[in-house]
Amino acid sequence: MFVLLLSGCRNYEYFSITVLEPGELFLPDQYQTLLLLHSTPADSVAGRGTLYNIFDQVYYDSTDRSGALAAAAKNTLDEMVEMVGSFDIENPDSIILHLPADAADFTESHLRQLRKLCNDAGAEAIVLLLSIDKIVSYNIYFGDFGGEVGEFSVVMVSKWLLIDPFISKLIDSKTIRDTLYMTVKNPYNMSDSENLAVSRQLLTEIAEQSAIKYGIYLSPHYAQTERMVFRRGHRYIRRGYKEAIDNNWTGAAVWWRKALPVQDNSLRAMASFNLAIANEMEGLLEPALEWAQTSYAYFPDTLNGTYLRILRQRISQQKDIILQMEKQE
Repeated sequence: MFVLLLSGCRNYEYFSITVLEPGELFLPDQYQTLLLLHSTPADSVAGRGTLYNIFDQVYYDSTDRSGALAAAAKNTLDEMVEMVGSFDIENPDSIILHLPADAADFTESHLRQLRKLCNDAGAEAIVLLLSIDKIVSYNIYFGDFGGEVGEFSVVMVSKWLLIDPFISKLIDSKTIRDTLYMTVKNPYNMSDSENLAVSRQLLTEIAEQSAIKYGIYLSPHYAQTERMVFRRGHRYIRRGYKEAIDNNWTGAAVWWRKALPVQDNSLRAMASFNLAIANEMEGLLEPALEWAQTSYAYFPDTLNGTYLRILRQRISQQKDIILQMEKQE
C-alpha cells in the first residue's frame, strides 16, 4: 500500500536544498591564508595559444588566452572559498608568473620568488594554477532530425598545486580534466566572429568549472541536492505541507506531529519522515536521524533506508566540516 502511495498517487514532492559539504583535502592548522596565483609557462602548449582542431586541421590561434582563462578560474575559486570562509584568500590580479610546466623543475630561484610573494601577501602557502592546456574542436554532423549541425567541443586539463615555499614543500597536486560540448544550428550561416564567440564562451565556462571542481576538493563548499516531502495522505500531513512550502518548517512540524497517533503505520511513517526533513532543514541532524529511524521502524522500505544513509553521511561530514572550519577560530 505504501509503495502504491509513493508511485501511483504522487503524494510527495521534491525540492532543492543547499547543504555544506567538506572538502576532500585536510590542511594543517598553520595554513590560515592562501595566496592564489597562476602561471603561464612559455614552454608549454598553454604558452603557444589555444590549440584548434577544425575539420581535422590543427593549428594554434595567435592569442594566448591562458591569462584570461586563469583569471576567470581564480576568481571563481576565490568566490567559492570566500563564501564559506574556511581560509583567507589573497587573489592579486597583477602578478604574472612564468614557471616551469612541471613542479619538479622548480629551482631555488623560483621558490625565493614564491616566498617573497607569500611574505608580501601575509600568506602561509600558495594555491598555484600551474597550467591550463586546452583543445577546441569543431566539426559538422548530420542532426538527429535531418539537416546539419555544428558541434564545438573543448577539452581542458588544468593543473593545480598547493605549495609551502617556506619549507620548499609541494603539499598537494591536483589535475582536473573537463570536456564541454555546444551544438550550433545552421552552422554554415555563422560568421567567423560568431564562431569565435562560441569558443570563447566554452573556454571560459570550462575554466570556471575546473575551478569549481578544485574548490570542492580544497575547501568546505555549498552544494545543491534534493529532498522529498510527503504532501498528502492525511489532513495533518496536508496542512503541514502548506507550512513547509512557505519555508515554515517549525509550523509544519507541529501539524506532522499531530498525525503520529493515527492508527496506520504507513501514515505514521510519512509523518515521521517529514519530521526528519523538517529537522534537517533547521540544521538539526541528530534529531532528523532519530525521526528517520522512527519512520524506518514504521515502514522499513528502500526510501527510508536511503534517507537514513544520507543523514548518517551528513552527520559524519559535519565532523569533518567543523575540523576544516576551525582554522578560522
